[in-house]
Amino acid sequence: MTMISKDAVCDILANNMTISHEGDYLSRSHPSFINSPHKKTAADSTIRKLLVHEACTSQDGVREDDHPRFWFEFAQYTFTRPTESTIAAVARCVFHEHAEGAENCYRIKYRAVSLHVA
Repeated sequence: MTMISKDAVCDILANNMTISHEGDYLSRSHPSFINSPHKKTAADSTIRKLLVHEACTSQDGVREDDHPRFWFEFAQYTFTRPTESTIAAVARCVFHEHAEGAENCYRIKYRAVSLHVA
């Protein structure tokens, strides 16, 4: 998967996690939502960082059946006391493979519409 597509996937996932969907397959209630990425990706994966950030800043938190690596990363991340919303962090490209504000962001390169930050 290319850097551009990883960044786009993180943006789409963040958008879907932060809006309410009844019966959505991306629901946090499904155990594989957290467990699969923590079994199959590297510790520095942007998608894992996104999932941990969202759990720290949302009311969902952690569940007993979440992957142990997720629990560990959640505990580490809570010490940083994140206050920025997931959407605001996404808008700054925090969960992208490139450096924040880099000119090679797919949103700049392809003039894609950025996520709306309220």
